[in-house]
Amino acid sequence: MNLDNLDYQKLTLCLKRLTASYPFLKMFSVGKSHMQREIWCIRVGKGAKKILIISAHHALEWITSALSVGFVRDFSYLLKNNGRFMGEDACDIYSDAEFFIIPMLNPDGVDIVINSVDRTHPYYKTITSILPLEKLSACWQANIRGVDLNHNYDCRFYEGVNLAEISGITGPHYTRYSGEHPFSEPETQSIKTLCEKIPFRFALAFHTQGQVIYPGDWKDQWYINTSRALSEASGYELCVPEGVAGCSGFKDWAMDSINLPSFTIEFGYGKNPLPFSQFEKLKEPCYNIIKEITKH
Repeated sequence: MNLDNLDYQKLTLCLKRLTASYPFLKMFSVGKSHMQREIWCIRVGKGAKKILIISAHHALEWITSALSVGFVRDFSYLLKNNGRFMGEDACDIYSDAEFFIIPMLNPDGVDIVINSVDRTHPYYKTITSILPLEKLSACWQANIRGVDLNHNYDCRFYEGVNLAEISGITGPHYTRYSGEHPFSEPETQSIKTLCEKIPFRFALAFHTQGQVIYPGDWKDQWYINTSRALSEASGYELCVPEGVAGCSGFKDWAMDSINLPSFTIEFGYGKNPLPFSQFEKLKEPCYNIIKEITKH
C-alpha cells in the first residue's frame, strides 16, 4: 500500500481496502468538508480507554495522514497474526483501548497541496487571490476557504485573531487566519460534535514538524507524568507554544472546554511539507507514542 501523495481519493481507497481485509475495523464519516468530502474515521479496539487521533489539520502536513493509515494497516496486520506492536502484544492493546482515528481532517486543503487547482475549480479565484498557483504545494495550510483549521477552535480565539492581524492576516489566508468566529468551518464542527458525544480518555493531534510535543498547561501530576512518558517514548522534547501558536488550537480547546487531556505532536524535522522519504523514520516515534498513551 503506497501512501505517498495521499490525497482524499487515495485515502478513501486505502481505508476501504483495509476495512475489507480486516472486519474488526469500522469506517464511518464524522462529517463533511466544504467540498462535501467525507471526514473519515477508523475505529479499532474494544477497550475502555477511548483515544482520539487527528491528522492533517494542516494541508502541508499530509504525511501525518500517511502515519495514521500506516498505523491502522500495521496494527491490524499484527492483530490478525497475533503479533507484537512496538514490543507489546497487539491483542492486549486491542483489549485495553479503542482508537478513533481521523486520518485527514482537511481533505480539501490536502487536495490543493497535492493536486493544485485549475480554472474549473469552484474556489479557483479565492485560492489564487491568496497565493499564486506555483506556491500552493509549498505554502498552503488552510482549508478551501482560507481558514486555518487549527486556529478555528474556541479557546483564546480572539487573542489569536489579534495576534494574526499584527502580522497582517485579516481575512482568508494560506495560514493562521482563524475564520469569522470559532467553529465557523464544518471540519472543526465535526470534531466538536464527536468530542462532545464520545468520552475520550486522550486526544492526540498529529502535525509536522519540529520533533516536539506540546502538552497543555494542566498541573495535575498524572498529566505531567503522561507528558514525560510520551516524551521519553518518542525522544521528542516537551515545549510550550508561543504567540499565535498557543491560541485557538484543538488541544487547548479540548483541555479548556471539555476537560479532554490532549497533546499536539510535531513529527519530523525540516520544512513543510516534509518529504515522504522521512515516512519510515517517523513511524517509530509515532507508534511508540500510540503504544505509550494506552498505558495511562
